[in-house]
Amino acid sequence: MGSVPAATWLPRIGAIAVLLAGALLLRLQGIGDQGFWIDEHASVLMAGDGSSPSIARIRSDVHPPFYFGLLHYWMRAFGDSATAIRLLSTVASIATVGFLYRLGHLLYGARTAWMAGLVAATSLLQIYYAQEARSYAWLMLFTVLSTDSLVRWRLTTRTRHAWLYGLWTVALLYTHYFSLLFIASQAMYVVYACWVARGSGDDRRRFTGWLAAVVLAAILFLPWSGIFLEQWSGVQRSFWIPAPTSLAWLEAPLSFLSWWGPWSGESRVPVAAIGLAFAGLFASIWFLGRFPWPQPPRPTSSPEGGMTRRESTVLLVLWLAVPIGLGLQLSLFGIDVFSFRNSTVSACAALLLGAAVASQLGSPWARNLVLAALLAPSVAQMPRYYTEPHKDQWCEAAHFVESRFQPETDAFVFDAPFIRYPFLACSTLEGIATVPSAVPTDPGHPRIWLIRGYGGKDSQSAERIRSRGYTTAERWQGVRVEVDLFDRRPRTSE
Repeated sequence: MGSVPAATWLPRIGAIAVLLAGALLLRLQGIGDQGFWIDEHASVLMAGDGSSPSIARIRSDVHPPFYFGLLHYWMRAFGDSATAIRLLSTVASIATVGFLYRLGHLLYGARTAWMAGLVAATSLLQIYYAQEARSYAWLMLFTVLSTDSLVRWRLTTRTRHAWLYGLWTVALLYTHYFSLLFIASQAMYVVYACWVARGSGDDRRRFTGWLAAVVLAAILFLPWSGIFLEQWSGVQRSFWIPAPTSLAWLEAPLSFLSWWGPWSGESRVPVAAIGLAFAGLFASIWFLGRFPWPQPPRPTSSPEGGMTRRESTVLLVLWLAVPIGLGLQLSLFGIDVFSFRNSTVSACAALLLGAAVASQLGSPWARNLVLAALLAPSVAQMPRYYTEPHKDQWCEAAHFVESRFQPETDAFVFDAPFIRYPFLACSTLEGIATVPSAVPTDPGHPRIWLIRGYGGKDSQSAERIRSRGYTTAERWQGVRVEVDLFDRRPRTSE
């Protein structure tokens, strides 16, 4: 920035710092207030508690190892509290806001960059994954970094950008397998870009450079490919992701804007709340719009010439539509890998597209309306998100049981085998007696605790226990966790 006057870049740096600081505050608010939900417990288990992550445990899972390995060393450095563990995702999420700003500036200019950064900073979907001990925040970061490197390779054909693209592609493959569909969308874009640039003399170099980076990434993924095939065969045999609904192609992009999210279950934010948020945001944006947006020139290090709006839009549309579309198509063949969580590989494309639409409108009224509409769903949900529990309440369930537990009389039934770990991880109970969930014979214990979670509506555990002469004595219900205490019925003489 030596050739650019300080009066030009200082306000920009200050504004970016304020944006990132606001994003950080939103992500730190209540980050450790709730216990881990079941997938977060799985992350901690996969990360391992020894000198290295547990490859055997990761092999039995359905995810690649990058996040678990990173989490292992993060926990060794910063501890294993909920706040410390989730901060790993917060780091990735804050970086995503910054690099999304940079990518928006590269594709469309300063106004799009600021709008994309603002929407990403306040997006409740982004905040949620920034407060979760899972790999999705890193997945979204790597999609932005990968796209940025790909665009810079397209514009400059500088070797370092091809190398960086290969690096981020490797990171994607080792972070989440759904990134394969994201890479497919990039392949489609590369074909389109080469077609646009045909006859320029650089189109063949652009394609071969991209292909070489992908081949390099594939070679670096080979050591894990055998385990990937094992995990894939397990997915084909049985998987817990339900088949998508007919409206999933529409619900996924809407979920990126936080009209609803995975934390809200079947609930929906009242239309009135969204309307009030929209009105307040529109008024605020209109007032702030009276002051000039920071509009510095492109940095001198930016690629010359840039991309046309059409090509930039094609890139984002492919990024948004192809992973979702291919994921839904796989479900037609009985390969149910599509879920709203997996589709977050396309989330940043939706935010950039929305910001691009808003920023390119000629009327300030129209720009403000669209920007307010992008922000309103998240802002409307924030009060509930920060004040109501939305993660599995295993620790609350464990505390309820501990306050009433009688070791000489009590036994446990876990409705599903995998829920034993999150329950006991929150409990101080040791050496507890357990009974198979089917309860085929008389358990022989005066009291039975039934712990339910993710068992589904078809679970018959409670009915089987009652058929052995037990009645419900107490009941506790929380978010995705239920606890029933059964007492033996007093026998009557015949």
